[in-house]
Amino acid sequence: GEMYLTGNSARPIAMGRTYTGAQNDIGALFYNPAGIAQSGSFEISSLTTKLAGDFNYTSFGCIIPMPKGVIGLGVMWKGSGGFYTTTREASGRIGSKEAFDYSGNTLFFTYAGRINEQLKFGSRFRYEGETAQGVTGASGSQIVLDAGLLYDRSTDLSVGLSVSNMLNGRMLWSNGYADEP
Repeated sequence: GEMYLTGNSARPIAMGRTYTGAQNDIGALFYNPAGIAQSGSFEISSLTTKLAGDFNYTSFGCIIPMPKGVIGLGVMWKGSGGFYTTTREASGRIGSKEAFDYSGNTLFFTYAGRINEQLKFGSRFRYEGETAQGVTGASGSQIVLDAGLLYDRSTDLSVGLSVSNMLNGRMLWSNGYADEP
């Protein structure tokens, strides 16, 4: 799945990941790149957890205000071990063949700025890589572009728009297969 949507702080996760219209919080870095456009201070955030009791997930993000906008950097790792490839035996029974471990990572760079006091924009370049160690042809990568807008009507109302996977958006595997976006 899209690991960057898991997030890296409690507030967006507690809000059911409905964070596209949020702003001025490092949590917005993972949901709508425009959400960090008005951040006024350096912030860092990290999260380490086990999803579904067996899937290790770690993320780290930071935002850095600059004179002409805000830069965001993030990295995420995920992985789990003890998966098995399967095969259908002559009897029709499904049996396990060999164990393998799965891991993935996402690195991203975000830039956000203001068009005016109410309208903000942002873009995010992501590199994603995945591998199933021990399975032939099961490592792949992709480079993706995301973009976002945020309209801040008042202190009580903001509306966000985030578009993901604008650049290619297809995982290219070492066996030549390409996932559809």
